[in-house]
Amino acid sequence: MVYSTNNSKQIAPSLPSRVLLLEVELCALKQQKAEEYKTIGLHDKELKCIIPIHSIVMIRAQSSYNYIFLLYGEKILTPKVLKYWQTTTNSHNFIRPHVSFLVDKCHTQQIDNKTRSIYMATGCVAKISGSANKIIFNYL
Repeated sequence: MVYSTNNSKQIAPSLPSRVLLLEVELCALKQQKAEEYKTIGLHDKELKCIIPIHSIVMIRAQSSYNYIFLLYGEKILTPKVLKYWQTTTNSHNFIRPHVSFLVDKCHTQQIDNKTRSIYMATGCVAKISGSANKIIFNYL
């Protein structure tokens, strides 16, 4: 960066101010990378796994349990309610088209307005509620 003074001379910023600018830029990049690669941890008595949020295609609620459908075709049962997952994935392209579904907009393939269904890239199908029908088309 080059700054100009009233005498129209070109001067470079001092070393401490350049270091400060670089530190601010580095901090912003680290925060951006952390958001891109945010993960969630799942565990039960024997199995522990860490899943990148961007690999979640959709989450389907079934009473007080949820199935997490992953990009690679896996399905994981979790004892959390859907509201928990909605809060956890809040800033990551997830929308809730139905009381029982939470889907990632990036993995949607087709929307069928007649059957009120969202077809995901992995073959999973999520339902769209009547009240969310118009809202979904604005987000997708």
